[in-house]
Amino acid sequence: MFNTSPDRQIRIERLSKFLRDLPIREVATYEALSDHLGEDVKSDRIALIRARKVAERETGMRFATVHGEGVKKLDAAAIPGIGEEVRKGIARKARRQSERLVGLKYNDIDGPMQARIDAERSILGAIAATANVKAEKVEIHTSTGPIVPSRIFQVSQE
Repeated sequence: MFNTSPDRQIRIERLSKFLRDLPIREVATYEALSDHLGEDVKSDRIALIRARKVAERETGMRFATVHGEGVKKLDAAAIPGIGEEVRKGIARKARRQSERLVGLKYNDIDGPMQARIDAERSILGAIAATANVKAEKVEIHTSTGPIVPSRIFQVSQE
């Protein structure tokens, strides 16, 4: 089992406390984190990642990286965006890798290998298509009145 160095453990504890105390919807800039830590936080990225995990575990809140700026404590409305961002990345990666499998010189590849390549392209295409599904809030109305808002999945038209 890997043991964290005492210096890194101190950095993790200090950073996680800073993140726990951060108000909701506020961004802890890399500059503010560095000032709090007394050294450049970007020099020990692992400590920041682990501090974020500790703060999430202890508070039940979620944090997101704001590119080039810092770490933001999310409110409940922003939490579904975590999954959406992950799905965008998965869809993009599946689409790009599927495109790499197009235009191969099949003359140099035997039949069973061609079938495997086609199967992989199909699977990647299905992943890309399903990863573009967006969760949207809808309100259902009945003759007795509205039902509590629920989530449905609607295929993105993007």
